[in-house]
Amino acid sequence: MSLSFPTKLCKVNNRISVLRIKDMVYYYKDSDLIYAHKENDKIAFRFIVCQLFISHLAKQTEIKKLFKISRSSIALWIKNYKEEGAKSLYKVSNKGLKTVQINRKRRKKLNKTENIIAETNFTRKNETRKIHL
Repeated sequence: MSLSFPTKLCKVNNRISVLRIKDMVYYYKDSDLIYAHKENDKIAFRFIVCQLFISHLAKQTEIKKLFKISRSSIALWIKNYKEEGAKSLYKVSNKGLKTVQINRKRRKKLNKTENIIAETNFTRKNETRKIHL
């Protein structure tokens, strides 16, 4: 996700404005500063997006339009934030999460398979010994 923040004061809507000065991004409600973060701080940006939406200061479409982010990304951040809190904003992309979940499932299946093979080999060794005795 590559974000570009406006270098001139831009309105998200009639209440919220955004401005980037050097490496800092500032968010204003009317004329009051309400949030600020470093330009490359994606987690802070996601948190602010969620806060703007949850506190009814901006709509998803307004945020999407100004920052050129997909509506599905915004919706996912908000959904996860509501369900899990701020810790959800630290997660990797959805694709990355699916890969991790798939790998965990594969690992579990592999462990079960290895256990079955180990049990089978143990049983065969015991059967072999019984036959020879």
